[in-house]
Amino acid sequence: MFDYCDVVWSSLNDGLATCLQKLQNRAVRIITHSSYEIRSVAILERLGWDNIAIRRFKHKLILMYKVLNENTPKYLQEQFNNLKTSIPYNLRNADIDLAFLKPNSEYLKKSFGYNGATAWSTLPKYIGNSTNLT
Repeated sequence: MFDYCDVVWSSLNDGLATCLQKLQNRAVRIITHSSYEIRSVAILERLGWDNIAIRRFKHKLILMYKVLNENTPKYLQEQFNNLKTSIPYNLRNADIDLAFLKPNSEYLKKSFGYNGATAWSTLPKYIGNSTNLT
């Protein structure tokens, strides 16, 4: 449930993100029959699960990898085709960097095009240049 279209709603405001995290914490307690005396972070660690924010960030990066490696529908790839850097020099991050336009509104800052490009730019070069998702 938490993973369905999470890339689309990944730029929630803090209040809604907190509500979602509380919902996940409650679900984890019900699944594991844990009491409220045990911290939800400990339960998530025991299960090997990430919290909602980390899951959304990972899924955004996975989708960006698929977009940049042309494993997604054309309309998603076209969002980023004009943003790929085409620098003729051998620069440090030229392989994975995206030249993204600075949005002029808060609404555009929350779009996948901007969020995906900024998230992708945080990756180390060896991860961005990997040949497969694993």
